[in-house]
Amino acid sequence: MSKYLCVILLVLTSFANAEQIMMVWAKQVDLYDERGKIVRVLNNGQLVQVENFAKDPSRFLVKFNNKTYNAKKAYFKKPADIVVLYKKQILEYEAKIKQDELELSNIESDLIVRYVQALELQRDTALAYQNVQPAYNQTGPQGYFRGYTSILTQGKFKKLMKAWSAEVEKITAKKEEILVSKRKYSIAVEKLKYRIASFENLGEMFAAKANSGNDYLVVQENAPLYVNNKVVKHLDKGDTVLARPHPKFANWYEVLVEKKKYVAPGSALVKKSDYSRIIKEKMINSKVLVAQLNSEVEIQQFRLKLYQGVSRQLEADKFVHQGYGLVKNLIVPIEKDRSFTIRSPKADQVYVNSVVASKVLKEWKANIAGLSAASLQNQKKVLALKKQLIDLEEDLKLFKK
Repeated sequence: MSKYLCVILLVLTSFANAEQIMMVWAKQVDLYDERGKIVRVLNNGQLVQVENFAKDPSRFLVKFNNKTYNAKKAYFKKPADIVVLYKKQILEYEAKIKQDELELSNIESDLIVRYVQALELQRDTALAYQNVQPAYNQTGPQGYFRGYTSILTQGKFKKLMKAWSAEVEKITAKKEEILVSKRKYSIAVEKLKYRIASFENLGEMFAAKANSGNDYLVVQENAPLYVNNKVVKHLDKGDTVLARPHPKFANWYEVLVEKKKYVAPGSALVKKSDYSRIIKEKMINSKVLVAQLNSEVEIQQFRLKLYQGVSRQLEADKFVHQGYGLVKNLIVPIEKDRSFTIRSPKADQVYVNSVVASKVLKEWKANIAGLSAASLQNQKKVLALKKQLIDLEEDLKLFKK
């Protein structure tokens, strides 16, 4: 019986001391040598091999770069536990994104109503009610006198627009704040999903990190190598070289190529173990920006249709009497299955003052040009970001070579 007990204890001990891969969860972790001296610091996210420390159950023996240290267990987490935490964090972020989207939807609806309101107010400065009164002389009624009274004076219009502008500025600032929040959480979700996916090949990822401490990837075409401040050699984009930060000069590296030492600029090299993460984070940022810019372009195009619709209302009528023409309701198609109606107050009694209308249309034409330019600029940004995504996908292939 004692023999079997010894065997069981040996098996349990071997399991207890079995090596396992852990991730640094604290911001930084101090590694101690046998004498209790701090000899190295690990950063958050680093993967290491650990086993239980016989001298202190609250600590791990940590293997790093073929050397053994010890550190507090509390600063490490199992990758499986981290995945659970990441998934819960994603749920929280996604809830925040939905909240931001609801607020944005409400703001956009409010802004559209306000844009229509502003256009209608300016249009109303060009509209007038017709007053028809009988004309008399000594012998009695002699026909009718027609006069016009403006619906909205310029003074009243400016006062209303001042209040309108202050409110729209406030709403727009809130919108930008929510867009920043949504962008932040959207990027955070994609980063966490990427990290979770990376844990699926944990063994490969750990081996890659362990074996590439000084491996750097060349990310610049014809990257120059210097000796005594002179370019003596070039490296091809995609090459892998041994390198380390220059001991004297920031943003420069000492590079070993064919057993010879050179100096290379920091812009030409990226640590190979970090390269995939850097590229994918750039791709995530670009994709989120593309989505937000496309949404903004859609809103700008809608506003252009508003301008076009109200402009047509002022231009549509024939001014048949003293420069005035009858105003009618106008239905403006916006999308295939949606339209909106620009209404005129008491349409059978309201007329357009062609002189004022010409001034309003001239101002709207300038506004349309500015809005069109802004929309075109956003569309160019989207195109540039999509091209950048193609380049980033090609750059990512360098890592897989």
